[in-house]
Amino acid sequence: MKKERNRVLIVEDDELSSMVMSDILNKNGYATYTVHSGGEAVDIASRENFDLVLTDINLGDGDDGIEVARRILEIQSPAIVFLTAYSDEETVSRAKELKPQGYIVKPFSEENIVITSGMAIVKNKASIDLEKAKQREENLRKTLEAIFDNMNSFVLIFDKDLNITYINSYAFMEGSFTNRENLCRDDFEALIIGKTDWDSLNAELEKENYAERSFFLRLKDGRIKNFKFNIFQVYDANHEKNIIAVGTDISETLRHDIMRNIMSSIGFVMAPFLARGDEIIAPIVKNISNIMEKYFVREDYDIFSFAYEFANSMDMLGGNFTIEEDKERVKIITDVCIWGKNLSRSTPFFCSLCRGLLKYQIYKYLGESAEAWMDKSIGNNYKQCHFIIKKITIS
Repeated sequence: MKKERNRVLIVEDDELSSMVMSDILNKNGYATYTVHSGGEAVDIASRENFDLVLTDINLGDGDDGIEVARRILEIQSPAIVFLTAYSDEETVSRAKELKPQGYIVKPFSEENIVITSGMAIVKNKASIDLEKAKQREENLRKTLEAIFDNMNSFVLIFDKDLNITYINSYAFMEGSFTNRENLCRDDFEALIIGKTDWDSLNAELEKENYAERSFFLRLKDGRIKNFKFNIFQVYDANHEKNIIAVGTDISETLRHDIMRNIMSSIGFVMAPFLARGDEIIAPIVKNISNIMEKYFVREDYDIFSFAYEFANSMDMLGGNFTIEEDKERVKIITDVCIWGKNLSRSTPFFCSLCRGLLKYQIYKYLGESAEAWMDKSIGNNYKQCHFIIKKITIS
């Protein structure tokens, strides 16, 4: 198949010079078209496409070569090479504004014409291809952002320096972000309960370009929810690394998983024996606590931080907890029983489970520095459950 020749428009008012350049380029495989004025150049450029416009800057009367090139670039996108005997600062400055692909200074040589023309065409085509790639990427970005903004998931895009370049509407509404610009990894990390090993995450992304992580996030309204993130490492048209993280709320799934494990640990087949009291409750409470600890990140506690973490973990089981506090004690209140309204009212045993769970975790994490009890419970026909945690002062 015959290769199509690159098309060159030569704009030169000196007929001898234009003839010499045309002969040189034709001999080296180019298809040339020669005009002698700016008006002719713009006219033919409106009808024919060119890979290169090789124009003298000084074209005599009328527009000079810089103005002609500017008008042609409004019509199409050829490479521009200026031919000139002038090198004054003003001329060079005007020419640079058009970002030409090359300059040829008179008197020129055949080698100069061939090499400069070839390089100009290659550079221009590469620039056009890159611009098209960037435009496709921008169109794709806008499409993805439109999709992301309609998702009920956390979506964040990080650049190679882990600055956040995009968060979707859901993440902005649910997270504690004050704006959607000038964000960094620390802004996202502030939402995460516990520590995150970013080094291992980066290593996994470098190896596989994909990773999965689950994070407990403290949302804007104080709720804590568990999100599973699918994290992708991608490269843009400039070969710059970007990280896309899409987090789905799995709190409800997690809650069902916890409850299923808890119910399994209780074993309703043991119901006739529940009256045996603490000898049955104690191992069940310990088992429930161990199950919960698989899902919740613990920190060093005082009675206040413990109260919030306990309330949040019970929220995950389906409660609806609020907290009242003063200097010496904390009251955790809920009007929703995690075991279900009917079940708790008919079986106060489940109140014993909550009471035992609270005391077990208090002892485990606060030792003898605090005590806890329930002074009201839905299972005993109150409208709310009240968990009290009090600081013990050891003299």
